[in-house]
Amino acid sequence: MLKEKLENIAQQTGLITKTISEDKKTFQVLNRIAIEELEAWFFGDIQAIVSAYPKVSTNVGQQAKYRKPDEITGGTWEHLEKILQKAGYHRGGLEKVKAAR
Repeated sequence: MLKEKLENIAQQTGLITKTISEDKKTFQVLNRIAIEELEAWFFGDIQAIVSAYPKVSTNVGQQAKYRKPDEITGGTWEHLEKILQKAGYHRGGLEKVKAAR
């Protein structure tokens, strides 16, 4: 949704984004969203985590320490791994690339 908003803003001002560029080589704007840790992004959408990992409790999002993903202390990666392992996933360790898919 955020990237879509950025695309719309650029297009409304008359700029060509890579997304709408016909040849994908001639553009003025390349929208990217920088985040410190991808896992913080995941915690922002607990329902998506539950969709990908159905055994994860939907109550995770109600826990105070996960309500503000950017404020999770002790590493969001470690917290996500612990939650998934508790639900029976990634017992041997969570691989970032696989989790992102």
